[in-house]
Amino acid sequence: MSNFKPEDWLKFMLVITVPVTFVLILVMITIRDRTLDPVVSGGMIALLGAIVAIVVTKGDSNNEPKI
Repeated sequence: MSNFKPEDWLKFMLVITVPVTFVLILVMITIRDRTLDPVVSGGMIALLGAIVAIVVTKGDSNNEPKI
């Protein structure tokens, strides 16, 4: 089997699929010669930032004090 835990697979899927989806959306907009609404592009950037923050903060940290 695999050495990855289910949480690691979830992180991997988020880290891979979201940026790929955003790139595909931008490529399709460029090919069709249209513009992306600023609200939509801002929401995409905010969503990507939130996912990156979740992935970074959920990591195992040895710096946390033990109670």
